[in-house]
Amino acid sequence: MKKGFALGTAGVMVLIATAAWGQGVKFNIAGYQVEGNTLLPEAEVQQILSGYTGAGRGLEDVKAAAEALRKAYEQAGYPVVSIFPPEQAASGGNILLKVVEGKVKTVTIKGNQAYDEANIRASLPGIREGLAPNAPEIVSEIAMANENPAKQVAVNFQAGQAPGAIDTTINVVEDRPEKFIATFDNGGSKSTGVHRFSLGYQNANLFNRDHMVTAQVGSSTDFPSKSLNISAGYRIPFYGHGLSLDLIAAYSDTNSGSTIIPGGSMNFTGKGTIFGARLNQPLAAIGEYRHKLIYGFDYKDFDNRASTCVPGAPAVSCSGTITTQPVSVSYVAQHNTPGLQVGGSAMFAMNIPGGPNGNPGDYATSTTGWRANWNVWRFNAFVGIPLAADWQFRANAAAQLSDYKLVSGEQFGAGGASSVRGYTERAIAGDQGYSGNLELYTPELAALASLPSGYGMRGVFFYDAGQIYNRGPGAQPQRHISSVGAGLRFNVQRDLSARLDFGVAQDRLVSQTAGVGRERGDTYGQFAVNYSF
Repeated sequence: MKKGFALGTAGVMVLIATAAWGQGVKFNIAGYQVEGNTLLPEAEVQQILSGYTGAGRGLEDVKAAAEALRKAYEQAGYPVVSIFPPEQAASGGNILLKVVEGKVKTVTIKGNQAYDEANIRASLPGIREGLAPNAPEIVSEIAMANENPAKQVAVNFQAGQAPGAIDTTINVVEDRPEKFIATFDNGGSKSTGVHRFSLGYQNANLFNRDHMVTAQVGSSTDFPSKSLNISAGYRIPFYGHGLSLDLIAAYSDTNSGSTIIPGGSMNFTGKGTIFGARLNQPLAAIGEYRHKLIYGFDYKDFDNRASTCVPGAPAVSCSGTITTQPVSVSYVAQHNTPGLQVGGSAMFAMNIPGGPNGNPGDYATSTTGWRANWNVWRFNAFVGIPLAADWQFRANAAAQLSDYKLVSGEQFGAGGASSVRGYTERAIAGDQGYSGNLELYTPELAALASLPSGYGMRGVFFYDAGQIYNRGPGAQPQRHISSVGAGLRFNVQRDLSARLDFGVAQDRLVSQTAGVGRERGDTYGQFAVNYSF
């Protein structure tokens, strides 16, 4: 549901009493006395009004002063304010301006069942009886509250009957806070099992404070003993401070994995263990432009076990593990309008050498060329455009830049159901790279297929491409893959979703790994089913 902030008043009113003043009368204005202001610093108010003082002033100057003060309130985020001079003698030198600040009189919450009134109010601390609502702060609070996957809120302000009174309505749309999530796909490898199954649990309202916990266990249905992925995430929103914290833990003994976390999904590669933390800081909205900063720290212990161990060799060769400890900062932005949805992110990550198997000596091997002080830039972008007759166009892009030869778990991968379809997951990987998808979605087909209400179905045509670049010896400098194809998207309300894609490889890919190689023209089908209950 779209995040909203509506005002029931038409901006700010400027009311000027003219009964005692003629339009052509000139008089001296020594200064202004302002009554009723509690939101702007007095020094700022007087500085604004000082430009409308002096001899030979008139009613138009008083109007201009009130308008300038109105704009100051609006720029400070308070659009519901009335400013007017009461009837008074203009010969006294000081002009009285009265300010009626709009403040919340009543708060009505509608549509909530699983989330009680205390919860809804806690997630919107800027909306309370007696407070003047600050528009940018309320917009940020709504955006943060709507990050909870089980509730969406929209706020509407209406002018009350008394002067300056604001009647507020908070509309809530809910999903189940507590649910299990089962997934089944064919995104695995031939060696550990192509078909994968996972079972997850999510509770989006622990302690009635919107704390969210997720946990997931996955394995292969082909070779259960060869594949195991376990992950957990915990999100804590700090509504009063406009921040949220994500804590992440994951373990994998397969070559690749993906897990659901409170902030979305996290992909990782290589056998090993990961612990992470993300501090999310939303920034002030600019119209429909929403953006935030994310500060991150990860501890990743990758298992890169070699087949042989040479005595005295560095840790990566003998113990089979290498540790990375990257700190990162990300900028994430999104702009949504009825005719265009666009967004993206940019992240810079820098490794902190140290920890077990993470010192410079552990990285310095003649066979890998890894360095402990690596850094990397990662980018993502998307655009969605609704077309005529309910067709839709979507495009996605991802890229990675680095001047270093990276451990496999930090490399950029291309190939798979969410990257280049028609190829296996991470069919190619390198220190740098990019991938992109162009998709054209058909109009809704559910009615055409005589499906019941609540069902959705669309077809999709796509073109995917990916390119990777490697640094140093021992690897191909660059590799490219691309595909064209078609697929189907299906859903039953929010409980069941499925996707099926058939990609036709456009580039030959030679690989020593079973099932990864492709000849031009090879077709490969990929599916995924998600069911929540």
